[in-house]
Amino acid sequence: MVVSVIVAGCAGSSPSASALATGTTPLPSTAPSAAVSVAPSSVALSKDQIIAALKSEGGKVSLSSWDFGGLSADILPAQFKAYTQATYGVPIDVSWDSTGTALQQAEQANKLPSQVGLDVIDNEEDHNPKYAQLGWVEKMNLPEYANVMTNWDKIDPAYINADATGVVYQGFEWLAPVARKDKVDVSAIKDWTDLANPALKGKILMYTLDNDRGQLTFYAILKSLIKQGIVTGDLWTEDAVKQGLVWFKKNIEQNVLKYVDTDEMRTKMQSGEAGISITWGSYVRELMASDWNKRDNVLVPIYPSSGVSADRETVRIAKGTPHPVTARVLAN
Repeated sequence: MVVSVIVAGCAGSSPSASALATGTTPLPSTAPSAAVSVAPSSVALSKDQIIAALKSEGGKVSLSSWDFGGLSADILPAQFKAYTQATYGVPIDVSWDSTGTALQQAEQANKLPSQVGLDVIDNEEDHNPKYAQLGWVEKMNLPEYANVMTNWDKIDPAYINADATGVVYQGFEWLAPVARKDKVDVSAIKDWTDLANPALKGKILMYTLDNDRGQLTFYAILKSLIKQGIVTGDLWTEDAVKQGLVWFKKNIEQNVLKYVDTDEMRTKMQSGEAGISITWGSYVRELMASDWNKRDNVLVPIYPSSGVSADRETVRIAKGTPHPVTARVLAN
């Protein structure tokens, strides 16, 4: 079952297929050796105590997240190391699992992620109920970490999990169209139902409906149909879903050039074979900034008036992490 957030206007990159690759080396165990645990306290750690904790925790932290087009290897670890050196005088090394292997190991072995080497868990918010049920995450803003989580009070409460075990930090996790203005009339697409225009026959790329991304797209279309009175009933009822699927098959399916994954979307949009791609907002930003689009200036992002589905990126602290201070410095 897809857990989605339907939001009006634009809301909060999702993993590419390569992020699900297997066969990579799992993270090494990071069970504490000389690390000194920070005892729960109502008194916030001082700057000197934070520095001492970072040193005792070994100057390292592990993260499970997506690759984000190379950020994991080329950008963030180097910048984070420079940041911790400048801020605390302690250079911190980041171990980054971009495959999800460590999380799979934890679930299969019935262990906490911290027991297989993870300190920080970052992925979409639909994982929140599962992690809460498994007891995998811990409260981020405990009083002793007030001087570590210095950005906490700047966050809109709408972006914080109700139990403070996660924070939405990345706002481009929506699914919406991006169109080539040289291939389609962008001005004629105001809402999802406009994708039924016969002029768009064979011009749309989207994810399959048996995929969570395709399902998120479908629920956004269904919400538009209900708002317009084309479909009756509640968004989450089986009857409304059936009505929506019938309407989709009759009105939009003939306009779908192909059900594809993200890489093929990129290729067909660049070649001009397709006119519209329905994909994650982070990939829309990537396409907009591509060399070929900066040269041709043909892409236009579309935000359907009835809203979009979103599954926003959320950062969490692994329960029982042997690096509780370092993990929060990274999350912060």
